[in-house]
Amino acid sequence: MKKYVSIIIVIVLFLNQTDCLASGEAAGGPESFPKEGIPVLMYHSIGSKYQCSICVSEKQFDEQMRWLYENGYSSLKLEEFYEALRGGPLPEKPVLITFDDGFSDNYRVAWPILRRYGFRATFFIVTGQVAPYNIDWDELRELTEAGNSIGSHTVDHRDLSTLNTRDQERELRQSKEALEKNLGIEVRAFCFPYGKYNKTTLSLLPAEGYTMGFTTESGKVRFGDDEYLLRRIHIWGGKPFSSFVEQVAYK
Repeated sequence: MKKYVSIIIVIVLFLNQTDCLASGEAAGGPESFPKEGIPVLMYHSIGSKYQCSICVSEKQFDEQMRWLYENGYSSLKLEEFYEALRGGPLPEKPVLITFDDGFSDNYRVAWPILRRYGFRATFFIVTGQVAPYNIDWDELRELTEAGNSIGSHTVDHRDLSTLNTRDQERELRQSKEALEKNLGIEVRAFCFPYGKYNKTTLSLLPAEGYTMGFTTESGKVRFGDDEYLLRRIHIWGGKPFSSFVEQVAYK
C-alpha cells in the first residue's frame, strides 16, 4: 500500500511541475536562474528639464521600455526577485526596474510609460524628502496599489559610511517605519545612498528587518550573490541606445 501511495505522490508532483512549465513559469532552483544573471536597472530622474548624467529623457526611457516589451522581458516585484534569489520560480527574461530618490517625475512621467508596457517597478524613497517637490504619499499609495514595490533610501540621503551607529540606525529604522505607516506595506529592501556603506551598515540591515540591500556596483545579479550587496546597471541619460541593449540583453 505504501508503495502505491509513493507512486501517486511522484505522479502528482510531476504533473504540478509540468503545469508550471506549460504556463510559461520556470521551475524553481538555481537551474532556473539565468546564468548571466538578472539585470537590475537603476534610474533616477525621468524626463527632467535638467541636463545631467542621472536624468534620462522621456523619449529615451520610452524607447528602452518598448525594447524590453518587444523582446519579451518580464518585470519583477521585489518579493518575486527575493524569492528567485532563494531558488523560487522565474518568468523568461526577468528584469527588475528600480528608481532612486523619489523624484516627482517618477510618478508623472515614468509610471505612465511603465503602465503602457505592462511593467512594474521598485521605487527607493528618501522619506524626509517626500513632497512637496518630490513624489508625495498619495502618489506612492497609488503606485503600491497598482502592484509596484517600495524600498527605503534612508530619511535624509546621507552617506552612511560617515555616520556613527546611532545615526545609521535612525536612517534605516525611521525611513522603514515611515513607509510602512503611510503605505500600509512591509518594507524589506534598502538602497544605499551614493552606494556608500560600511561594516556597521551591513550588520544593521538584518537587525532592522531588511532582507535585501542594493548598491551602485555595476553588473547583473547572479544566483548566490550576497543579498545585501546586490549589483545594478546604472542607466545614464544621453547614452546610445545600443549601450542599453548591450547591458541588459540576455545572450
